[in-house]
Parts: sequence; structure tokens; C-alpha cells
Amino acid sequence: MASVDPIEVVEGHERLTEIFGGWPSFHDAEVTGIRLERRGRDEWEGPIAFVSVHVCEGYREDERSTIVKWRKHTVVTFRFSRVVDVSMTDFNQQNAIWDLTFETGRPESTDLTWVGPAYRVTFQPSFGVGFSFVCASAEVDSVEGTCPEGSVYAQPA
Repeated sequence: MASVDPIEVVEGHERLTEIFGGWPSFHDAEVTGIRLERRGRDEWEGPIAFVSVHVCEGYREDERSTIVKWRKHTVVTFRFSRVVDVSMTDFNQQNAIWDLTFETGRPESTDLTWVGPAYRVTFQPSFGVGFSFVCASAEVDSVEGTCPEGSVYAQPA
């Protein structure tokens, strides 16, 4: 499988790139929710996966500072269609991921004849959930400028 630039795959990526000035780093982002549905907008689009992720940008107030602060808190919900070959492990109270990757690939275990593009999407685990699957398409379903309650990235009061 070959890596694919998410901007080439994810419809509506502009909703994120406008906030972050490019595709954000998902290193240490937190998966806040995963929802699987068997049917999509029509009978051919399902199964569907919705994955919500808290992503933010770390910065230092000056070059010598050792303190990292966080800004641009955003919860993005992705919508993936024709989801197969699902693998999920270790969902927990934080679900920090190492990275979010997209690769070209074909489903390994499906009795359906696959037509069109296929992408392996991997939420690589750091602490908590590891989640991967093959899908036909990806899109930004929603974007909310917020830091989820209980996030380790919330600024102290």
C-alpha cells in the first residue's frame, strides 16, 4: 500500500486546513467517539463509520520556553463510507493517537466485489484506541471549535 495525502482523499478538508493552515498533525490527537452504522445515504453507501477527533496545535510562547500551550482546539467528525475490514483495540478514557494515515488499498476480507477507489485508514494508537479499516470515501462531516471536557489539553483555569 502507498501513502496518500489526506487532502487528496478527504472531501471538505478545507474546513480543517483553514483553521490549521494545512492538514493538521494528528500526533497526540484524542479520538472522542466512534460510531458505526450499517446503512448510508442510500443502500450502496454503507456501512458507515463516524470518527470524532479532538485535534489542537501546540506552541511555545518563546523559543526558550519549555512549556507547551495549546490552541485551535477543534473536534472534527469524519464520515467514512463503505467501511470493511474493521479492526479496533483498546478504546479507553483518552484514546490519544500517534497519527492518522491514509493509504491506497483493497479490502482483504469481503464477499462484495469492490468497485472504485479504496483507502486503508489507520488511527495509530499511542495511548488507547487503535482503529483501522478500508473505505471507499472520507469526508469532514462536522467541525466544532471546542476542547472536550476532560481533555488532557484543556488549559488550567
